[in-house]
Amino acid sequence: MDLNQIIGASPVLEAVKQQACRYAMASSTVLITGESGTGKEMFAQSIHNLSPRAGEPVCCC
Repeated sequence: MDLNQIIGASPVLEAVKQQACRYAMASSTVLITGESGTGKEMFAQSIHNLSPRAGEPVCCC
């Protein structure tokens, strides 16, 4: 999963995608909140896959 697979063209969605790219480069954890069905898991997987830790397991602790 990467950010290109998240479909949409609204300015708000594009801004969130840009933020996700920046967050992927951070060496800290990221908390994603929101209502059910809003794509949180898609963003979480995309951020992980873009991060330097992409080859490491995802910790759900």
